[in-house]
Amino acid sequence: MTDLEKVQLLQEKIKADEVKVADFVKYAAANKQTFYNLRDDKVSPEKMTVKTASNLARCYDILFPNVGKSRDYRWGRVLGFLYFIHSLNRGEWEKLITKPNTNLPRIHSRMMEIEAKRMMDWEPELAAIMNTMDESDMTDERLGGMVMLGHGKELNRLMRMEQLQNEAD
Repeated sequence: MTDLEKVQLLQEKIKADEVKVADFVKYAAANKQTFYNLRDDKVSPEKMTVKTASNLARCYDILFPNVGKSRDYRWGRVLGFLYFIHSLNRGEWEKLITKPNTNLPRIHSRMMEIEAKRMMDWEPELAAIMNTMDESDMTDERLGGMVMLGHGKELNRLMRMEQLQNEAD
């Protein structure tokens, strides 16, 4: 989904009262007037600057992550999984951010050496995450800021799952 499409969907959600002014201002790095202009059709998404459209698309991804998952978000989920298995050191993190497709097999292999049982126990979760990836996601293009959102959400989800499993045992 392009940034323009995300902005158009965000505009529809604003009009449907699914987005609040406070959330918009917090996540979009835009002012209240932009929110009202979108709501009242005083500004056209097609005529926005690239920077403004990018900021608004980021807002859309944050507010509607299940709908607007970006490549960076999906890769963030992979990083969240790896971090859940065993903390990534700064070098590994940087390698995955700069060239994710090249470095994932190496780091996955290292995790298998360090935490083989844990990796095998949680491998279905990694498979589920990888199934959300598109073929076009599997590049070495540097990851952007949405990687942190995906990482945090996935890490939190897996930690909650593990806690529930431990409580059940």
